[in-house]
Parts: sequence; C-alpha cells; structure tokens
Amino acid sequence: FYRLLSLIIFIVDIFFKKKKNLIVFSQKNRLFSDNSKALFIYILKHHKEFEVVWLVDTKKDKQKIYKSYKYKNIKVLWSINGLKTYLNARIVIISNSLHDVFPFCKTPNNKEVIQLWHGINWSKKFEYPNNNFTKDVTIACASSLENKKKMSKMNRFPLSKIYVTGLPRNDILFNKKKIVVPWKINKYLNNKIILYAPTHKESIVSDFFPFKDKNLSNFNVFLKKKKIILFLRPHINDSNKINNEKGNNFFPYKFSNIKKLSFNEMQDINEFLPFINILVTDYSTIYADALLINIPTIFIPYDLKDYIKKRGLIYKYDEVAIGDKVYNQSQFINSIN
Repeated sequence: FYRLLSLIIFIVDIFFKKKKNLIVFSQKNRLFSDNSKALFIYILKHHKEFEVVWLVDTKKDKQKIYKSYKYKNIKVLWSINGLKTYLNARIVIISNSLHDVFPFCKTPNNKEVIQLWHGINWSKKFEYPNNNFTKDVTIACASSLENKKKMSKMNRFPLSKIYVTGLPRNDILFNKKKIVVPWKINKYLNNKIILYAPTHKESIVSDFFPFKDKNLSNFNVFLKKKKIILFLRPHINDSNKINNEKGNNFFPYKFSNIKKLSFNEMQDINEFLPFINILVTDYSTIYADALLINIPTIFIPYDLKDYIKKRGLIYKYDEVAIGDKVYNQSQFINSIN
C-alpha cells in the first residue's frame, strides 16, 4: 500500500509546478529536533527570501510544536494543503533518510534533496551503503574532510556532492544563553549533571547498568552525596520498541538522583549538552558533539564484541573512544570521581 501510494505521489510530483524558494522539512518519529530543526529555525530567522515549512503527520504534532515554539508555518502532510506544499517544494531537507517525509518516498529530478545526517559516523559499518542516502540525495553535509571522505566511501556517494559545513545542531552548543530548558529539567541544574545516552542496537535494547556488582541503592547514595543527578536517555528506537511491548513503563528506576530523560521530556538533546559535566555512552555519535565543548566521556562498552559483529565499527574503538572504559559499578564510581 505504501509503495503504491508513494509511486502515485512520485508521478504527480514530476508534473507539479515547483516554487523555487519553497523548502520543506520533516523528521521521522514525529520529532522536531536535530540538524533539521536547527537549519529550519536558522533560515526562518535569517533568510526571509525563502519560504520554509515543517511537515508533520498529525494535527496533534502541529499543535505540540506551536505550543512550544509558536511557529505557524507547520503543516500536516496528510492534508490537501500539506500535500500540495510538499509537491510545490523544490527543496526537501532530511536528517535521517527520505523516510523522514514519507515511507518509501522517492523524489523526481525537479526536486532537490539535502541530507544533513544526524551525527558523525564512527560506528555502524554494516549499515552501508544506505540506498536512502545515496540514490535520491542531491547534496550532503559533512563535519570535516575526514568525515567527508568516509561518508563518500561508505555510501558510494560522489565527493563533489558533499560539503564540509559542520552540523547545524551544534551551533547551539556555543549559545547556551539562548537555550530554554524545560522546567522539569531546569530545577536540577544546580546539581552536577551526568547524561547517560547509549546508541541504538537493532534487536537489542541497551542495558543501562550491565554490572555484575550492580547495587543501585548504593550508587544512588553516592550520587546524592556528590550532588549529582544522572539522567538516562534511551535511544528513540529503543523507546519506541519498549513502549510498543510494555506500554510506557520503560523506566523501572525509583531513585532520587537517577532520572529519565526520554524524548517526552526533551526532544533535542544537544540543547542539554552545554549543561552537563560528564557524558556516559557506548558507541553513540553524541560523543563527537560532546568533544566540541570538552565534556569528558565515560564509556560502558559491555557488548563491544557483539556490536562489532552485528553493526561493525568504521574505526578502531580504542583509537577514537577517548575516555575511561568501565565494566563494573566500582570502576564507574571511580571514573566519575
């Protein structure tokens, strides 16, 4: 059904007249975040010669963005006005794949697709080549010459189509005063902050505390004594997976200094990075963002062999993962200290 509908939209798109200055943005998982959000806001504020529109799936999504940001140029794709806007647009901005706009969506030659991507890839070797990333993309953005070369090689994408721009989402790291932190999180900012954000691992859901000597009651006492709040940030795909299987009860911890920071609490994690003291992760690209503002990272690579076997690494782990590697709770506490 989706493929048939996509084909119909593709054919109509070929003959639809394009507005040269119309740019549409969208993002899968009903999110308003990451590089797409950053570029959307930037163009909206600094380039009035362009008409920018963010496409969402439902009226509820539209209302949610308006409530938080007061942007009126949000349209529901599955409406006559929204679909017409998509067909009129000459430029489409994505940060994941064309699935940001619509499952199995393809674009005709009279439409340009700009791929911002959503991180600096140093893992996930076996995900490439990504056909959504190569066949229908006009140009892509990279963070450095090294990143550009790897992106081209891994995706079989011409170097001439990749521009070294940096990631739009990282500008906010250097404009901390402009960030409005949600009040539910803001009240903890007088403490030291640790963010624990593992990556997505396909069929496996990350274990936040994979320690044989795990004793979270004692760990919470340590955090409390040090005036530390530890925020646990599951990957969006893990959140969706667990929510589908178990409802919304994916956070079993009931400790004073261990808090959840899901996408319901805060969608755009880069707006939180300037406030943290330590990052904890495994193989997530968030580590590269944290490096820009010198946030120290602790790594918990408890399933490294399985991850390499299943998803692969582009670089040797110990050469790029700069920080303590911990494998039990005692080491974790020592590293935090």
